[in-house]
Amino acid sequence: MNKLDQFLAWLLAWVNRAIYVWGGQGEIITSTAQIYRMETSNVNALRAIALWIKRGRNAVCFDCSGILVMWLLSVGLIKYDTTANGLLSMCERITKAQLKRGDWVFRVRDGKAYHIGVVVDAELNVVEAMGRDDGVVKRGIDQHSITDYWTDFGRPLIFKEEIEYVAPVDCPYTEPTVTAKNGVTFRGNDAFWYQWHLNRAGYGLELDGVAGPKTWIAINDAQEKGDIGAGNAGPLTRAIVRKF
Repeated sequence: MNKLDQFLAWLLAWVNRAIYVWGGQGEIITSTAQIYRMETSNVNALRAIALWIKRGRNAVCFDCSGILVMWLLSVGLIKYDTTANGLLSMCERITKAQLKRGDWVFRVRDGKAYHIGVVVDAELNVVEAMGRDDGVVKRGIDQHSITDYWTDFGRPLIFKEEIEYVAPVDCPYTEPTVTAKNGVTFRGNDAFWYQWHLNRAGYGLELDGVAGPKTWIAINDAQEKGDIGAGNAGPLTRAIVRKF
């Protein structure tokens, strides 16, 4: 399990279990006095206490950034405590349409983030320490009563590689065993194999089993762009170097 998977499992483990208390980073709440000391007002303390009683009078507490910060500090992915706005500064800004599992979502006012959640699956469900009345919850990104509840979106740089990773798909064709001269048409399994791998690299060829001029143009283009050649140890490079 990579770090991103561990992080999301951590968040999901607290859904409908942990409560929200201001400044909370995993403290176990054992008394109402503890909540009064942490909270910003008596009214807010009473709201937190109501959920604490409902959750069993022995609940763990977080605030919106605290549920992220506690885990990130514990594994060394960040070096200091920070706020939702500090976490936003650790992100590459993206649009809502670009969101993927592992991305962070924010509420921003006057240029400053004051609330944060984490996208935990491909369906864009979000885990957040929502507030004193709800604690830690998981909801669809658009399931809040407030329209455009999440205003800003970020890809955390500490998880960027895992978020953008595309798992390899096994090629259904066997690797070619014959040599072809540059520019010569070849057919069948060998042609399918090259077309399939070139399409995986984004070349958009018709998968027709006939590797003619378009396939050779794509191969040459891939070599020029570095998709094939020095520094790339993928299957196309290995086959081109060995066979052509």
